[in-house]
Amino acid sequence: MFRIGSATYNAEVYDIIRHIQSTSRYFKKIKKIQDYTLVTCPYHKDGQENRPSAQVRDSDGLFYCFSCKAVHSLPQVIQHCLNVNGIKWLNEQFEVSRKMTI
Repeated sequence: MFRIGSATYNAEVYDIIRHIQSTSRYFKKIKKIQDYTLVTCPYHKDGQENRPSAQVRDSDGLFYCFSCKAVHSLPQVIQHCLNVNGIKWLNEQFEVSRKMTI
């Protein structure tokens, strides 16, 4: 389970990232490590770097890149990668206990 504000999604951050990876050119490499997911950064090198340089926290979906210092919420990352409303996409793609308003 993963939470953003008042919304609780019945999915892990890793699974959400894998879903984005399967439908876009972003997140060439991902790796689950304890309570976060390591990913390649979609904000620099046109999202095509070869080694993970960013992490997404499992608890709240906070994205942070160690290289370019980008900090974003998971819905903002989704919007950047898929060019859709990130919150709406999460609500449509994953079962949610309590929906976040748009």
